[in-house]
Amino acid sequence: MDSVEHSPTTEVTEKKTSERFSDSSIADVTFVSKDGVHFCIQKKYMEATSGGFPPLEFDTRGEIVPLEESSKTLELLFQFMYPQRPPRVADLDFEVLVPLAEAAEKYEVFSAMEFCYIQISATLPEHAAAILTYAAKHGYAELVDAAAPLLISFPLGDIATSLPENLLSSWIRYYGEWINVLQKACAFDPPILDPFPVPTSIGEAMDSARRREVVAKWKSDRCSEVLAHSLGGKVSSLQDLPRVLKTVTSAVPKISKNILEKWEQEVNRSVAAIPKFSILL
Repeated sequence: MDSVEHSPTTEVTEKKTSERFSDSSIADVTFVSKDGVHFCIQKKYMEATSGGFPPLEFDTRGEIVPLEESSKTLELLFQFMYPQRPPRVADLDFEVLVPLAEAAEKYEVFSAMEFCYIQISATLPEHAAAILTYAAKHGYAELVDAAAPLLISFPLGDIATSLPENLLSSWIRYYGEWINVLQKACAFDPPILDPFPVPTSIGEAMDSARRREVVAKWKSDRCSEVLAHSLGGKVSSLQDLPRVLKTVTSAVPKISKNILEKWEQEVNRSVAAIPKFSILL
């Protein structure tokens, strides 16, 4: 029986092209995303709306320029460059919004930069670590300072895995400022307070004058103890002073409100004096 030769088959990979940006007859350049989708783009629109797309200074007709971004990101980004209504970034999931924002910053697509900044800012207090990273990378100091205090309750180990290395030394300095305020708040030593009824086992063993003195000292010490316990060694407690004060007033009857108000004001002044994170960068 004669043997039959089979010619090797060649697998043909179909070229994937964006439906929205598919007209190669009017395009000056074709970009291809990291997942292999082609985008046929007119150079005149890029020149008018961006400052960073390569290679605009050359005749790139017929050439294919690879980009690092996904097709989903580029599909959105190129829409900001054309004379049309831009996509609604408010409808985007955060996981889609951030790569779009990064691409807008990288290629200086100015309208997309602003739209993305506004929407990312609006997602706080969620995604604080990712937003701090984005804001610090691109010099948005106001957003840096809005995100940083939201992370102060996170353990340092979590911060170390959430922020890039170039921010960690600044974060340690920032966190240290909060620790200093916490230590000062825990060391509060109120003046000897007016006495209040105490267990009879204490009162029966002392005369009236001595009893008043001991009770007042006990009350003062108890106030300091409850304050320190309520703060719990956590800097995040400095952001929730009403809860701390509620615990103290429940545990120490008839505590002077003036004394607690002065303590709260002092702590708030100390927190306000903490340098903004953007200054430490």
